[in-house]
Amino acid sequence: VKISQGWHVVGTVGSASEKISVPIIPCSEFQYSKPTVLILGNEASGLSPQIEQLCHSFLTVPPGQRLHPGIDSLNVSVSAGEHSPTFY
Repeated sequence: VKISQGWHVVGTVGSASEKISVPIIPCSEFQYSKPTVLILGNEASGLSPQIEQLCHSFLTVPPGQRLHPGIDSLNVSVSAGEHSPTFY
């Protein structure tokens, strides 16, 4: 329903080298300008192929890049809890 209302659907991937046909953007470069649905994948297997097909773009934390000093990855459940008010 949100897609038909013009929302941007963004998924997460572990690596920018994964074979995906839509843009993969480093988290540090992502800027949203319209309502966004953020889909966080399972830490072991990521997103299902059916969910990947819904995404307009993907976010990744490139190897070696830090989100904040001392942090180079995020636990999915903690990330969702920390940022849920921002994304719907």
